[in-house]
Amino acid sequence: MTSYSLTSQETLSKPTAAREILRRRAVRASLTSWAQLCGFDPAPHHALLIDKLERLAREEYRRLFVFMPPGSAKSTFASVLFPAWYLAQSNAGHVLAASHGVGLAERFSRKVRNAVSEHSVTLGYGLAGDSQAAGRWETSR
Repeated sequence: MTSYSLTSQETLSKPTAAREILRRRAVRASLTSWAQLCGFDPAPHHALLIDKLERLAREEYRRLFVFMPPGSAKSTFASVLFPAWYLAQSNAGHVLAASHGVGLAERFSRKVRNAVSEHSVTLGYGLAGDSQAAGRWETSR
């Protein structure tokens, strides 16, 4: 049986490698799949937000304003999950995170950076080795 290596640490059979490649493609293509990989089960109102964020990523929108009540997970989806997923897209540009205070922006940035670090193989990119500060980091792209 032929085996394939998707990382330097694992060797997989051809069917397992194929399934893994398809899983990675699905996660990179769908913000919902990415959210599920990160442990979130999007509710119907999240599906509406995800649709708008995916359209933003496809450049169908130039701007997107999100107005949802407190506790609706808009920050989780728009400020944490979306930036990490968006940077995996082929047309991705830069992401600028801003908030009313430095602490909140850095907290979101740290969560994005950690998600990228944890799932770099699945996302297809990782962190640059020389810039990993919470408020200012770069990707391997």
